[in-house]
Amino acid sequence: MRVPPASPSSLQHPVISFVLAPLVYSLIAIIYSSTELFHNLDRTSDALSVSSNPRQGRSNSPDTFDFIVVGSGSAGAVVANRLAQHYTVLLLESGGEPMPGTYIPSMSLLLLNRPFIDWSHLTVKQTRACLGLKDQKAGWSAGKGIGGTSLINFLIYLRGHPKDYDNWANQTGDRSWSFEGVLPHFKAIENFVGTSDTDDVHGHGGNVEVGPAPYEGMRDFFVEAAKEKGYPQKDLAGHYDEAFDIINYNSKNGRRDSTYTAFIEPIRQTSGLTIYKFSDVTRVLLRGEDNEAFGVEYIRHGVKKVALATREVIISAGAIQSPKILMHSGIGPKSHLESFGIPTKVDLPVGKNLQE
Repeated sequence: MRVPPASPSSLQHPVISFVLAPLVYSLIAIIYSSTELFHNLDRTSDALSVSSNPRQGRSNSPDTFDFIVVGSGSAGAVVANRLAQHYTVLLLESGGEPMPGTYIPSMSLLLLNRPFIDWSHLTVKQTRACLGLKDQKAGWSAGKGIGGTSLINFLIYLRGHPKDYDNWANQTGDRSWSFEGVLPHFKAIENFVGTSDTDDVHGHGGNVEVGPAPYEGMRDFFVEAAKEKGYPQKDLAGHYDEAFDIINYNSKNGRRDSTYTAFIEPIRQTSGLTIYKFSDVTRVLLRGEDNEAFGVEYIRHGVKKVALATREVIISAGAIQSPKILMHSGIGPKSHLESFGIPTKVDLPVGKNLQE
């Protein structure tokens, strides 16, 4: 049977297109300009606040805390939340406050590659990949702001495969890194509102609301098609080899539930947490033969500062920035550090084996 051709959409009408296209592009331009304006106002306000604060101004006396956490992204925000309930914690972040647009899930695509909220890393030239990209280099987005990449990603909430964690445990000899060892921590931060045939791998009452998107679209058809081909439907938060399932998202009441809204905002005014925005950590301060970390050096609004930790320094600045900070501190491959004139404190393969 011959299928009649589909009638053209009303959106394809030249008059509609002539009117609609400028409106869409104007809206995008307004959104971009407003987010950039928000960033500039936030940075200016923070700089004025720092300059008027005798403790932070241009004083050379270092601030001291129990813990220093570098980076407020998907991991750093959680660590800071837990520690700040019992200790004094300094959270250092290169970016600023989450912009209003970050709360809207559909804004993700418009926020990528914006220098005030995205690091926009670029890989070296690839030999077997990125053949269709300029200079065969891939762009790697990483969020900049309190909440890190959880501010700009596409909200997909998916843990690593259980075998990955078991492999960590086997390599380190520490069973706390196994899937069964980390599962209680995953469950503790999760408030699962979806349905699952393996509910024992999900948590309820945690900080982050997790569940399927309210809009179904064609997702059920994809799952059924996979079943027809012999693939099982399994909860991807638990044990599986090959499977299909409906992806969960970290959203709450239609808004992005980032690590800022879940872990930082609720305790910001009531805990031992101090946040220094627009603070770029340059290196970790080490002392003694054991290279004990006792503080960090950072630059905030053009002024080089030092902060000290009486207990620990925790580097949680992401897959790109964390190795960079460590290598600038003298922790990394000796030959690579020497090529940049950096004295080697600890010869370790930092930054090696980065894959995607």
